[in-house]
Amino acid sequence: PDPALTAMAKRLHKALVTFYKNQPIKTGNVSWARFLADFDTDGTGLISFAELDEAVRGKLRAKVSLYELRVFWRRLDADNSGQASMEEFTKTMYSIEVGTWPDLKDQEVKRTVQTLSEAAEKWHRAGGNWFKVFSAIDADGSGTLSYDELRKCIRSTPPGLRLKESEISERCVQGLWKLLDAQVDMEIPVCRFMRFMRQHSSTSF
Repeated sequence: PDPALTAMAKRLHKALVTFYKNQPIKTGNVSWARFLADFDTDGTGLISFAELDEAVRGKLRAKVSLYELRVFWRRLDADNSGQASMEEFTKTMYSIEVGTWPDLKDQEVKRTVQTLSEAAEKWHRAGGNWFKVFSAIDADGSGTLSYDELRKCIRSTPPGLRLKESEISERCVQGLWKLLDAQVDMEIPVCRFMRFMRQHSSTSF
């Protein structure tokens, strides 16, 4: 990824986190979709450069120059329509972030999958049945899995896998997700998750 674009995206994300941290009432997840929805006054799901500038440099007070934002906008508004969808913005920010996450070596992948498999057997008696585990992970019943859902499952108490960072590091969680979502779709279907876990598991319960 472009180092300058990555650095700018990190500053934007830091500003977003700070913005929500300072809200008197803290509800919901920190997300660009949620934040930008406030600027979608006509309900079209589209945003102009002026609206984006008002949102990130005005409301968020992000430490981003007008020039940097224009460079970023050219990537968003590839067809020069003067507008970009909020979905495009969210996905672009996501792809930049995930692009900076670690690339795991084969042994790290196997060790990570093995740790997850052992925890799944401990808490779910899954017997290698990843559909059973996935059903517990898929919090919203969508049939797909997001990074936040995966991370919550790994860290939270049952039905989560209750794995501490000393057992599976954040680096490994991010690297695992980067492999799972190689197409940068933001969510993955159940079949891809199960296939990946079976392919990389060295244990038969």
